[in-house]
Amino acid sequence: WSAYREKFWQMLACSAVFAVTAILLLADFIIVTQYWDSAFAQVCSGLIIAAGIVLLLTLEYFFSILAAHNIKIGDAIVNSFVLSMRYLPRSLAICILDVFPIALAYFWTYILQVVLPVWICVGFALTAYIKVRLMRPAFYDITNSTNDIKENSVEV
Repeated sequence: WSAYREKFWQMLACSAVFAVTAILLLADFIIVTQYWDSAFAQVCSGLIIAAGIVLLLTLEYFFSILAAHNIKIGDAIVNSFVLSMRYLPRSLAICILDVFPIALAYFWTYILQVVLPVWICVGFALTAYIKVRLMRPAFYDITNSTNDIKENSVEV
């Protein structure tokens, strides 16, 4: 609770910055795919998709690191990126868990309307539980290491 009280505005500002970044990436992707007709557009769209995946992978660990440790935002971004790359298969599984409900809502709107009450009651809790279980080894390594997370970070 203390981490929530102390870091609420900091996390809110970080959420806004990450949301604006994601919106800009989406807008760039739409502009590149609809208005460019060259091979360069395919390269740019691939780079935008890669940047979006890296952003999503980094976000998976960012808020947990920021809440658990008293470090700067830049250090938290670097550490969350390093954790997402170190545990890449787990991070990709977590990202799939995040993208699955969005894809379900987009492709199967009728099924989502039928199972929406069950998804609200069970789905969110089950997804959060699976994500925590997948993140546990990464945070176990951080808390049990002899060095503080600050000492392993790179200044940004």
